[in-house]
Amino acid sequence: MDRILSWLGCFSLTLLAILFALGVTEAIKYSGPLPKILVLTAAVLAAAAIAYLRDRLKNRGHSALHKSKPTGEPRRREGLDQPVQPSRNQASKVDLNGQLPPKMFHPSPPGSALRIHETILAARRQAILFRQIVPPNHDPAHLSFFGGLPIAPSGFQWPSGESRPYSFIMQVDCSAVPAAGRLGMFPDEGVLYLFLDLEWGQEQMFRLIYESGPSNGWAELAPPSDLPHAFDSKLAWRWPQSDTEWPRVLPKWPFDPVVIHGAPLPDNQEKFDESYAWPGTIDTNKVIPEIEGAVVQPRSFWYQGGRTSKDRPFAGFPQDWNAVRITTGLILGGMKREVPIVRKRLFRELSDEEFAAKVTEAEDSLRAWSERASAAKAFDAVPPAERDQFWLWIQEHGWLTGLAMTYAGNLSVEASLTAGPEAAARIPLEVVDYIRSRHSLATQTERGVHIRIPDRMLAAPVDVQGDIEERAREFLLLLELSSDEGLAHYFGEGVYQFWIRPDDLGAGRFDRVELSTTAY
Repeated sequence: MDRILSWLGCFSLTLLAILFALGVTEAIKYSGPLPKILVLTAAVLAAAAIAYLRDRLKNRGHSALHKSKPTGEPRRREGLDQPVQPSRNQASKVDLNGQLPPKMFHPSPPGSALRIHETILAARRQAILFRQIVPPNHDPAHLSFFGGLPIAPSGFQWPSGESRPYSFIMQVDCSAVPAAGRLGMFPDEGVLYLFLDLEWGQEQMFRLIYESGPSNGWAELAPPSDLPHAFDSKLAWRWPQSDTEWPRVLPKWPFDPVVIHGAPLPDNQEKFDESYAWPGTIDTNKVIPEIEGAVVQPRSFWYQGGRTSKDRPFAGFPQDWNAVRITTGLILGGMKREVPIVRKRLFRELSDEEFAAKVTEAEDSLRAWSERASAAKAFDAVPPAERDQFWLWIQEHGWLTGLAMTYAGNLSVEASLTAGPEAAARIPLEVVDYIRSRHSLATQTERGVHIRIPDRMLAAPVDVQGDIEERAREFLLLLELSSDEGLAHYFGEGVYQFWIRPDDLGAGRFDRVELSTTAY
């Protein structure tokens, strides 16, 4: 009925406009009856044609939304207006009132050409968040983690693109996802893996792989011999000085999936329409602080209790040769930028020759430390005498090292914590507190709790550019990731959103997932 009324409205307005134009035309005004009848008939036909074309174009636009191609088989479009047949994971599927719905679709909001699947609406009321375990537990039985190497069954094939293997991003233990957040469709067991091409401009190259389990006998996979460096430039990491130091595997941070819930969908049409975007109906300021360990006090290596950049991060720093690599790499990487500033601010009394000699001496001795670190095994302990010598060099060259040390503490401590139990044991627990805020869901500040937009699954999506509302009516957000320095997710301002149709999720068809990337 709405479509008929819309067509009649367009027809009437168009006909009135044509008749008005004809009425003020002198040639028609003084013509005989037959020409007027012919012109009037043509006006009616023209108005009908315009109304028809408008209706066709409007509905074609709705049926052709988001034709980005998935990495698996061509996606199905049939069944869009039909109930989904229950799959092996749908036995427990309930609607918002706790009952199995007779139809799996919500009535269309006014003006919508697509009815919204009940699972998509349910996802507006919840989210699966990733509560990182800090310090990492290094438990091989824990199957939910970012980075590192995948733990998978024998025969698992590391996926590749046309020219090279993909980088491993994360895996999720499906059985660890709270049942209350699975929407009755997410697998009850097994593991979901995400691999992604991290080269700039290759964001659409990815694979999501599901292994059903059980996980007994699964083991950590060796990386392919031709696995590329993580990201296509060393500058993404800021500190590597050679290809040898340039990481190929992202740091491993285990996490526990946790579920949060929001209010029922609003009856108000305007608020209902707005609920498609994050946070949906969730009051994040209320529910996230209720998660155990979600809120931490922000601490810094460089301004906590009077500490300055001249202070040693902790007594055992540098704890391993990788900490020396990171520190020297950050200093060398920033010299081109910092030296001219320091020249004007601190050494104006020196001649150009004297200042150049000072810089040359600093760079030569710094490279000597860098080469010493590169020759050693990354996570071998630095002998105490050499630790003290290195820190003495840092202090003597404070004019050059201050800014770099702001990052060296964070990056080197995180690297040691994720490298393995032996390297992690060199980091005192009180030092771990300095990096907790980089891995927490929220921080406690003087003005209140600051909650950042979390990475998440089975939730409402962030609408960065205001252009995904129609997609969010047809697709469920399976996973959303954004930049996170603590995880070495150097995505710039990018947001990665992985989408799946509810019926494909229920059928376990992760090969039909689609990826969209957006920048703030």
